[in-house]
Amino acid sequence: MKYKKKKPTPKQHAIARKIHIDTQTANQWLRENGIGRRNIHVGTPEVFQALKLANKAIKQHGYLLSDEQLQTLYQFIVDARRVDRRLKIPQGRCYKVMNITKQAIRKAAQYR
Repeated sequence: MKYKKKKPTPKQHAIARKIHIDTQTANQWLRENGIGRRNIHVGTPEVFQALKLANKAIKQHGYLLSDEQLQTLYQFIVDARRVDRRLKIPQGRCYKVMNITKQAIRKAAQYR
């Protein structure tokens, strides 16, 4: 027997739309911070936090950093975006990246 497919009620439609909008917002935030949504479960929270800060520092405060610091951040971003390398990143390297980004944020606050 073939059954007629019921149309969603207005509340069901609103819930589906809200879920869709929230998913798009989350995906956009992940994309802006350089995190792939397919492999978000691979890695430690420190790696993701450092990756977010590194992307923010390069985009907003890159002119305040030295070439060595920029190279460190770029190399970290390259390694953190690859899943096989992300698992091998030590915590010390994450903290080094976080310290560089905090320095950039402090320099930016001084110039304002």
